[in-house]
Amino acid sequence: MPLFHPGVDILRYREGDLDEEKKRSVDKHIQECAECREYLAFVDDVQAGLQELTPEELVGMQTHLEPELIYDYEQGKLDDKSARELRAHMVFCDTCTDELYALRRLHHPRSFTQAVIRFAKKVLEIVDISGTGEMLELAPEVSRGGSDEETPEEVVQIEDTVADPETKRSSAIRIRIETDPRGTGVRMLLEADPPEPDWKVSVAPVGGEELMAGPIAKNETLLGSDLGPGSYIVNIRKGENSLASFALALRDS
Repeated sequence: MPLFHPGVDILRYREGDLDEEKKRSVDKHIQECAECREYLAFVDDVQAGLQELTPEELVGMQTHLEPELIYDYEQGKLDDKSARELRAHMVFCDTCTDELYALRRLHHPRSFTQAVIRFAKKVLEIVDISGTGEMLELAPEVSRGGSDEETPEEVVQIEDTVADPETKRSSAIRIRIETDPRGTGVRMLLEADPPEPDWKVSVAPVGGEELMAGPIAKNETLLGSDLGPGSYIVNIRKGENSLASFALALRDS
């Protein structure tokens, strides 16, 4: 899902930089679209934070921010100096701004896990994890490819217990990330014990379109294959309610 609908120029609309016909069109769209109203509120909040910065601070940092730094900012855990530096950086960096918005629009579900996974030469390593989930240590497995020359398959798992507050039902949800023997990236799966057909899982890169969405009707669901470096959001919902989210940053090192 894009951060806001294509063709709806929220930033130019907020800055008053649209002609009257386009402004009326965006006005009408925003009245009918909760998602764009949410994004507009986010833009207002970010711009309000920029008013505090000095011209010297607005030079900003040039390199991308660590995902955990953005998460700490969204949670209000950064000191004032670090928070100001982050806001200055976002003036020039759409990628980091998009990542902050993706975290913020998760609506703080009951279960939330953020992890940074490094992979290189078919080796996976969780270098940082925070939130309600935990890392499970697993030994390398044999590839499922069925070839005569089977190769080791590196695996990491993150597990969280996800509960439905309405029905009181819960399920052990594991996000399984493994090297993909058929490609250069990784394969991501969701394991549920037990499955919950009324729940839906979706996966999207930060700032991008959904890669998949479907019910959690089986013990194992493929979320994506040959995934490359980037930040991904795995969201578990029941209807309009977000039950759990996993913010996963894949790094190729």
